[in-house]
Amino acid sequence: MLLHEAFQLGDRIIVEGFEGTVEKILLSTQIISDRGERVIMPKAIVFTNSVRVS
Repeated sequence: MLLHEAFQLGDRIIVEGFEGTVEKILLSTQIISDRGERVIMPKAIVFTNSVRVS
């Protein structure tokens, strides 16, 4: 389970109130918000919280 992401590059996701398009998935997940802000989330946050994929 920890090796499989529920989303992929280009997907729009919402995690912990942050919403944006997935740009990178490495040791962290990076998204770009609609305002152009880069949000970097550690995998621990992604694996322990609900992720909405649209």
